[in-house]
Amino acid sequence: MKRTTILLIVFFVTLTSITNAQCGWLKGFVSNKETEESIPFAYIVLLQGSSIIKATSCSYEGHYTMKSIVPEKYDMRISSPGFQSVLVKGVPIVKGRIEFLDIQMKPLNDSLKKIEVTKYMIPLIYLDTSRSGGGSKRN
Repeated sequence: MKRTTILLIVFFVTLTSITNAQCGWLKGFVSNKETEESIPFAYIVLLQGSSIIKATSCSYEGHYTMKSIVPEKYDMRISSPGFQSVLVKGVPIVKGRIEFLDIQMKPLNDSLKKIEVTKYMIPLIYLDTSRSGGGSKRN
């Protein structure tokens, strides 16, 4: 029984290692082009044509990792609120290798629109829609 369990564990570890060796990884850092500060939680999508192959988001520190990617050339789209989206075409993924790709995003300075703040004013006449007795019919 012990021997069978150990053999099964070795088999699955070996199978996982072989599977990971057939795929590639993509790692990198997303930062602000002007300040070089990290952009936390930027959204990263790996595309093949118009199909989404994989998607992830950056960590709080701006780092991202995509694992187990089938070797191929892909397009990568990075987006984050307040920044201009970036599209990188032809990102090569090679089996058994980690591809490092750092991205710098340009901030959108005019993306925030002005908001007019007003004070709530109590109406002169309060229209009460409740009725006393007889149900809740509305006109």
